[in-house]
Amino acid sequence: MGLSLLPPDINESDDSFTPSQDSVRFGLNAIKGNGTATISAIVDARKKGRFISLFDFVSRIDQGAIGKRGLESLITSGTFDSLMLPETSVNLWRARLFAGIDDALSYSQKAWNDKLSGQHGLFASDNTEQSLADVNLPDVQPWSQSELSRQEKAAIGFYLSAHPLDEYRGILSGLKILNIADYEDIKPGDTLTLAGIVSGAQIKYSKKGNRFCVFRLEDRSAGVKGLMWAEAFGKYGDLIKNDELLIVNGRVESADGNDITFIASEVRSLLDAEPRNARGLSIVLPKQDFDDDYFYDLFSLLSRTQGTCAVSIDLPAEDVDVKFQTQALRVQGSAALESDLVRKGCTVSWIL
Repeated sequence: MGLSLLPPDINESDDSFTPSQDSVRFGLNAIKGNGTATISAIVDARKKGRFISLFDFVSRIDQGAIGKRGLESLITSGTFDSLMLPETSVNLWRARLFAGIDDALSYSQKAWNDKLSGQHGLFASDNTEQSLADVNLPDVQPWSQSELSRQEKAAIGFYLSAHPLDEYRGILSGLKILNIADYEDIKPGDTLTLAGIVSGAQIKYSKKGNRFCVFRLEDRSAGVKGLMWAEAFGKYGDLIKNDELLIVNGRVESADGNDITFIASEVRSLLDAEPRNARGLSIVLPKQDFDDDYFYDLFSLLSRTQGTCAVSIDLPAEDVDVKFQTQALRVQGSAALESDLVRKGCTVSWIL
């Protein structure tokens, strides 16, 4: 319809979804963990002015109107993203807010105790932008993209601002894997290669006692119902887990409207997609003094899984870089190999 869905916003969202000329703003009542009373308290408090921070928010809504779980859902859904501090990523911002929930709720309790006792200290007269700023949030590591997406889906039921597949766009493009919605005229019997995240995985038993699996595979554009019968499940069942990112080969069994049922015949982890399909591996060694043991361990690591992927090694040596390449040494790329090389201080690039 040409409309964009705007994320929930603590200063812009009403209780329900609200339309504008070319967009729809996500409603607060669609965020899990918050009831009607909580939403009413938020809207009423906002009538006195926009919220400027998490601490400003908790100190102004009615005491007891929101609990820890409700605040978690507001944060993970992105409702406070518009208050993000300058030069802060969304991944870091939500992680810091989430880690600061207990401090914020404690602040709220003290603020309301002050109001009830009639004191005019920090909470009554000093509620300036500086005193209420979120600069004192805990210092934590930013959430990974997958963690941010997982938390967001738990709060609102689907991926809105970010999808776990987003960071793999280049890989999927290189492998020529389309979005589900980009396939035209899908018919029963078509063979497809799809990439997506698994949800709703369930192991079931046939009348003969054979195990099979029912699951849903979703990308940013759409989703399909997946089936994996006993033979394939015996080979790939360990990969069919909720929140796993997979590349799935299979056949369309039915395609009635938007409801597609897909019979999976082969599955591989998306994390391994780039290294397993790479024709070359470029390794840049760290700038340090090496001994024989380092090179022996490196060669042993590269010799562990032989394949068809060519290897080149860049060795920084004072003012020049020395590149080694041999046709005799070829590996089978994998995410595990990349992790082992990174632990040795190497910079790794896969060449598709």
